[in-house]
Amino acid sequence: MRLHEFSPDTLKGSFTRDLISSKLWLIKEVGNIHKKFNTIYILGSWYGNLSLFLFKKHDIQFKKIINVDLDKKALSTGQEMADELGVSDKIEPMVQDANTLDYRQATKPSLVINTSVNDMNNEGWFDNIPKGTLVALQTRDESLNEFKFAKILYSGKKELEDPETKYTRYMLIGIK
Repeated sequence: MRLHEFSPDTLKGSFTRDLISSKLWLIKEVGNIHKKFNTIYILGSWYGNLSLFLFKKHDIQFKKIINVDLDKKALSTGQEMADELGVSDKIEPMVQDANTLDYRQATKPSLVINTSVNDMNNEGWFDNIPKGTLVALQTRDESLNEFKFAKILYSGKKELEDPETKYTRYMLIGIK
């Protein structure tokens, strides 16, 4: 069973305290594992907030971020924010189903992030990630054990509260 986010499906809703906290937590833990990447894929990127946070946290370096989402309008809004911040040249919006992604731009070292695991059916998105890639996953349920990693580098949980309820956010980072 998949649980859905309760933050409003708006730009403002994408900046709720719990979503910001969970993204900063992810950046911190990834940075403790590895700091330099060629390409970072963000699946279910929504407005691309995580990509903007990565620019502010200088402990992680990258050549390019690819924000992948089905919502063309949200990606466009996110790209407008990136333009205003002067960082859009390093962000590529990609309107695509993550389950059909081929990761052709994932030259090593690369990172794949999915903070929308509970909103996305796994119909190929995880299986298509190249072996040896660092992957960071977050969800509201304990379904992360269904993803098979060659090596788990971090596993944790954090108590949060969205606009409607308290919940536990789970995170798993590992090498596929």
